Amino acid sequence: MDTKKKLLYIYSLSLSLVLITLVIFGRFVFYSEFEDLEYRKVDQINELVRKEILKDLGQLSFKNKEWSTRQTNYEALKIEDYKKFETNLNLSALRSLNIDLILYGNTSTFLDGYNLGYDHDNNSIGLKKIPKDLINKINTNQSLAANKSNLEIFNFKEHGTWLISNLPVTDRYGVERSAGKLIMGKKLDKSYFEKLSYKLGINIKIKGIKQTVDSIKYKDDKYLVTDYGLELNSGEHFIFSIFHTPHILNAGKKSFNVFFIASSIIIFFIMGMTYYILKRSLFSPMISLQEEVSHLDINNLQEINIDNADREINLLIQTINSLILRIKSDYELLVQKGKLESLGLMAGGIAHEINNPLTILKTNSSIILRELTESENDLDKRISKKLEKNLKTIDRIAGIISGLQKISRQSSEDELVVVDAKSIIKSLEELHTSLVENKKVTVEYKISGQDLFFKGLEQQITQIIINLIMNSAQAVEGIDGSWISVELLKRDQSLIFKVTDSGSGISQDIQNKLMDPFFTTKEVGKGTGLGLSICKKIANFHNGDLRLIPEAANTTFELSIPLADKLS
Repeated sequence: MDTKKKLLYIYSLSLSLVLITLVIFGRFVFYSEFEDLEYRKVDQINELVRKEILKDLGQLSFKNKEWSTRQTNYEALKIEDYKKFETNLNLSALRSLNIDLILYGNTSTFLDGYNLGYDHDNNSIGLKKIPKDLINKINTNQSLAANKSNLEIFNFKEHGTWLISNLPVTDRYGVERSAGKLIMGKKLDKSYFEKLSYKLGINIKIKGIKQTVDSIKYKDDKYLVTDYGLELNSGEHFIFSIFHTPHILNAGKKSFNVFFIASSIIIFFIMGMTYYILKRSLFSPMISLQEEVSHLDINNLQEINIDNADREINLLIQTINSLILRIKSDYELLVQKGKLESLGLMAGGIAHEINNPLTILKTNSSIILRELTESENDLDKRISKKLEKNLKTIDRIAGIISGLQKISRQSSEDELVVVDAKSIIKSLEELHTSLVENKKVTVEYKISGQDLFFKGLEQQITQIIINLIMNSAQAVEGIDGSWISVELLKRDQSLIFKVTDSGSGISQDIQNKLMDPFFTTKEVGKGTGLGLSICKKIANFHNGDLRLIPEAANTTFELSIPLADKLS
């Protein structure tokens, strides 16, 4: 997956997660607050309905107590003058008290009663005698048959469910014994709940009689419904449902929808702008940078040039360009190292091939010289002198070959070892005539009297000194009385290879570029190919340094390497 697709995928995933989080937050935090408010309101309304029914039951008791303690009513029942009792009840007046049922009797049996209610179409049916079978059901009910007070809800089957207040009829002060009993009732039917619904502004419907009930809340289309149960005298429950229009929840839904849409638009805008800004200022330059890096060629490394106003991107580009320069420098070092290793192999082979005939020449010349020195012949003596010169020349050639083997041998697998710095100077002395082609340049080697050792690769340090000598030889070429000085000395805890020539120094402009990779003032084909930047890297590898001494009177370079103990 390319970077652009990854960016789009991350953006889409982030946007989805934000929207999902927004929905979850809205549902369980924002919307749940509205639910809590709604259900608290439902509980309040449910309690209001329950209290209203209990209030009606209490009013029945209050009214019943008022009429059952009237002295005239008590006196009429006491002498069993039921006609006078009914007259005293003033049934028409009772109807205005919103009572559906009145029933009276002696102390043991209910005798007669009237229905004072309205039918379901709200048309008055007037005073109506209670059916005998309803009176029989009331008389057979153990709670009502006893001559005692009752304030409960009773289910009379096909005659419906009633709020019943049953009180003994006594004198005003309750001193005399009861002369009878009086029931006042209110029917819990459709008409009752319609009136209650109208009064409270709530939709209430009868559900029926059940053995048990759980006061549960549930959603039904447009309503929140609560099933509520009133316990009957029989232990059953009269169930009715309260339908509540969820105004708060509806308002919460609308608010949440507005909140969600507005938040989504804002989030889309913010994340879209963020995506655009990141893509333009960060990801597009990074993609361009990625493409530039992917097209880099090791054989033609070029610095990356991308215009960008972002500081971090520019720092990244600078870092990559620094790495490119370093890779170019290291690659050049590897190339030169490979060349030197190849040269070392070739030089080693040539040296081996030359050493064998030199050995033969030296052996034969020594034998001939030994035989001729015993002769008294003048010719033999002259030949002997020539042979001695030949043997010296052979020794000189052997010394040159030995030095060439030492400085040319190099392997990438060599380990750092303790090196005698003087041996490097001695090897260079053997080769200085081949290093400095101009015979007019004088080369002087100065070695400290102290034993100086360092830990590293002798061949690499020798190559640095050779490079400095050849640079100096080319710099002073054509100048009369030119000279080069190679000095080995100790300074503090470092040994110093100091190469000085008769030149008057290097200009300030060139000084700042000397150690830069690939900088050269030489023509193609001149020099060792081992630039000063690579020489400096070799010095740094040995925990040392190579630097120009600008304050010196003549052109001077110093290679410093930490001293090491001979036995380390």
